[in-house]
Amino acid sequence: MAQMLAIHHPERVRSIGLLSTIPGRTAATCSTARATSSASPRSASRVSRPSPGRRPPSPPPAAPLRPQVEWHTQKAGEAYDRGYAPEGFARQWAALRRAPERLEQLRSVTVPALIFHGRDDELLHWRAAVDMADALRHAELQVHPEVGHLIPHELWPELVSALARTAQRGEEARGR
Repeated sequence: MAQMLAIHHPERVRSIGLLSTIPGRTAATCSTARATSSASPRSASRVSRPSPGRRPPSPPPAAPLRPQVEWHTQKAGEAYDRGYAPEGFARQWAALRRAPERLEQLRSVTVPALIFHGRDDELLHWRAAVDMADALRHAELQVHPEVGHLIPHELWPELVSALARTAQRGEEARGR
């Protein structure tokens, strides 16, 4: 949505942050196994969903960035309690499949951009981040090794700093 806003309404955008995203739905940038599946996951009870008492497998000990398993488990439980909707995953992928390709249109975007992506993202390939950085004239590219689709807590300060820096660049460009 942010990409479409920057492309079609540039007067409303001062800067843009693109986190773990792609500029379309090509097989090179999107996991084809997940992108072609439109089936909803099977329904599950709150007990079978992640909860503070049930932990997913821990990351390998060599990984420098460790997911905050307890925090994510707690948040997953809270999200379930707010309104479990297994069909949401299928709707998200269906929207991805219908989205137009935007890479060439991104070349018209002139505002500062931050592109932040995990090198080990299994959903959306990191090459998309490189392609978008090539297309956007004023992009700062950050591709983080050993990071998947979720941004680990250890990188939050760096992400916040980069977003603030990008927003500041947008404000400075507006003042010129």
